[in-house]
Order: sequence, then C-alpha cells, then structure tokens
Amino acid sequence: MYYAVKNNWVLGIIIWTLTTGMGWGDELQQSIALVPPLRNISKELDALSYSKRTFKYQKAASVSRQMRQIGQKIDKAIHLLPKLEETVIELLQNNDNLMAGRNIFLPIWGGIYANLPELTGKKDSAVTNSPQYALALMFTERYEEAEKTALKLIEKNPGDYGAAVVLGLLSIQKEALFPYLKKAFQANPAKTIAIIDWHIDTLEITTSKDREWDFIGAYLDLLLENRKIFAENTSFESFVLIRLLKIIRSKYYDINCNLLLQDVAKKNELQELLKFINSDLSKKIRR
Repeated sequence: MYYAVKNNWVLGIIIWTLTTGMGWGDELQQSIALVPPLRNISKELDALSYSKRTFKYQKAASVSRQMRQIGQKIDKAIHLLPKLEETVIELLQNNDNLMAGRNIFLPIWGGIYANLPELTGKKDSAVTNSPQYALALMFTERYEEAEKTALKLIEKNPGDYGAAVVLGLLSIQKEALFPYLKKAFQANPAKTIAIIDWHIDTLEITTSKDREWDFIGAYLDLLLENRKIFAENTSFESFVLIRLLKIIRSKYYDINCNLLLQDVAKKNELQELLKFINSDLSKKIRR
C-alpha cells in the first residue's frame, strides 16, 4: 500500500480509511497501482472543468438533467406567458403572417394555459372561450374539450378562422371534422398550409388505429384541387415547401421513385403542383 501511494499521502489516508476492516481492501490496493498518472488521463475522463474551478458535467443527458432542463423551460415559459399567448393568437389569426407560432416554448405554454383556471382558482385567468384556449387543450391531449370549445366558437361566429383551423387540426384524428379544415383553407389557404406544417414540429396529435383515416390523402387532394395557390403565393418558407415535397414523395411514390397514382387526371394535377412548388423553391434557394 505504501509504495502504491507514497507520492500522495492524502490519497493514502483516504484509501487506508476506506479499506481498513473491509474485505475488498486488497483488490482496491492492487487496482490503485493501475491508475495512470493524471497527466496521461484523457480530457474526456477528467472530472473537473478546464479551469479546475467547477465540476465537468457529462454531455450525456441523464434523466435528472433532462428534468432540470424542463424545469428551467417551464420557469421561462411562465415569465413569458402573456407574450406566448399573443404568439398563439397571432398564429390563429386570419392574416398573412406565415411564420407565426414558431416558438419552442409553446408546448409548455399549452400545458400551463390549459390548466390556469385550476392552478389559480380563477376562472378568468385564461380566456376559456377562445381559439387559443382550444389549442392549449390540444397540447394536453384533451381533444374532446378542445373540439367542444371550438365548435361553440363556430356556432357563435361561423367566420371564426382560428376555431375552424383548430377543428381542422383535430380532423387529423376525426374525419368528420375535415370540412372545417376546408373552411379554413378557403378563408386563407396559405396560412392554413403554414399551420399544418407548424403543427408537425410543435403539436403532435395522437390517434388510435381504430380512428385512423387517410388524412394525408384528403389533405393532398385539397392541395391538388387548389394547386395554383403555389403559383400565386410565393411567401412560403423553403422548409415548408421541402417538407411538402417529402410528404408527396412518401405518399405517391415507391422506394424506387415510381409514381403510384393510376388516375391520369390526378397525375397531371400532381405534375403541375410539383412544377409550381419546385419553381418557387428554386428561386428561394438561388437567393
């Protein structure tokens, strides 16, 4: 033991304290001689930061680290709550802002906002008769409540775009609501396409196999019928167009890029749609 640690009396005392009276003392005494000098230890194995003033935290995210990060995001979302609500209101407005809602804190906002009345004990802490509240309910997967809220809004105001687009999003899992997506599309096709794209990154709408229907087929049919929108409107972001091309390829082509459509008229519509999308996309890429 003395020879293994003779150059570090502190380490010797620690090891002696740990191993005295314990059955694994000899094993630890043998292994300590195998520990390489500190100057040869890889930086990846170093326990301290470069300055040696604090711990070196592992890059691999542990469960506790993930929970801590979530806690930090919740704290930030709480302080940003009014601004995040404004972001959602803007997202659901019938306007030309196709980039509204691109905020990573919205899922957390949804969880908080949907539960504000219960958390605060005040019914007026959230505008429960609004499209943004219906959307918040969707973030918490309270789909039936979201549907009822949006339907009441449509009943009061048939031209409520926000309520219509919320119901349109819910049609991903409930076919009977698809007419509301068409209604939102007729009111503002570009914004509706942008919101459908937005939800893929921000709002996952879960469904069950017994309720699953071909939403993508119906949605792409809607785009094919209104394909000239992509020729008339060049304000779509590149990533929206690229994702749309990926959706089209996955739906209508096999792994060898052979077109699966049999209907000649539909083939022609698809070729025209692709022409409009690729033309707009190529102009954006060249900028």
